[in-house]
Amino acid sequence: AINPRNEAFYNTPNQRTFSYTFDFWPRNETEAEAVTKIIHMFKYNSAPGLSDSGGFFVTPNYFKISYMFNNGPNPHLHKIGACFCTDVEVDYTPDGQVTTFANGQPVHTKLTVNFLEDRVLTKADVGMKPGEGV
Repeated sequence: AINPRNEAFYNTPNQRTFSYTFDFWPRNETEAEAVTKIIHMFKYNSAPGLSDSGGFFVTPNYFKISYMFNNGPNPHLHKIGACFCTDVEVDYTPDGQVTTFANGQPVHTKLTVNFLEDRVLTKADVGMKPGEGV
């Protein structure tokens, strides 16, 4: 006889990851320079530092991400804990060819940033409003 029961094993909780993709189409060289600064900010803050002795890595900077609405956090979207930026992907040829302004800055750039929360969320972090159930 076939056993109709299905079993699942719980191994371990995982830290949540988030990925955001930004498609930049600057209209002029000034806006293209702003895109360059944004990309540099993500690259810089996602890289580890070195201790004063140079023998140890120092944790990269934290990111605090929140979805905003009307000058405050959006209460209808999930909250995100403190994160580390784990990867910065920059595509200067999302159209399949390099196209630049006169100064060499790209006219189209695709930026993807990946984040990892610094800890595993628990039920205490999520909370539950009275009357809500699973």
